[in-house]
Amino acid sequence: MGAALGNRRPLFLHYGSDYLQQRYLPRMATGDLIGAIAMTDPTAGLDLQGIATTALRAGECYVLNGSKTFMKELIARQLP
Repeated sequence: MGAALGNRRPLFLHYGSDYLQQRYLPRMATGDLIGAIAMTDPTAGLDLQGIATTALRAGECYVLNGSKTFMKELIARQLP
């Protein structure tokens, strides 16, 4: 399971709904479905734990504080 999910597993287990976990985790565990994540900021590069940008809830909205680095040449795929 670790090889197929890599460092995405904690995010998926923590933030994914029960429905999403039941639908996608078994296929990700067997390698039939590959998950990916693309996040970065100017201070962290590709180190997700070093991202300094924050999103704080303010009532029904979020207040974002930080910077964004434009990521190009990414391929988006819709899940089956």
